[in-house]
Amino acid sequence: MLKLVVEYLDTPLAEREEEKLYLVKFPNVTRSGNSIYLEKEQSSKDILGVDWSPEDFIFEEEPHSYIFTEQEIKDIDERYFLFAEEVKK
Repeated sequence: MLKLVVEYLDTPLAEREEEKLYLVKFPNVTRSGNSIYLEKEQSSKDILGVDWSPEDFIFEEEPHSYIFTEQEIKDIDERYFLFAEEVKK
């Protein structure tokens, strides 16, 4: 335990911050009034899709399927980051 505390104290403040998380929400495209979101397939994180579910459903049912780090988005295609909306914790 002491080793972890020492390691934490030796880590610069900038590196201690939690990484920001994002939803990728495509603008101006809806289906039945719901926005379109980029989604990770549960069985394989390499497979992506889109979902028209309401935002409250996304956060209640499978939030991990829709939330990406900045690097994950840029690894797919950095143009998707134009549509990223930060998830407030």
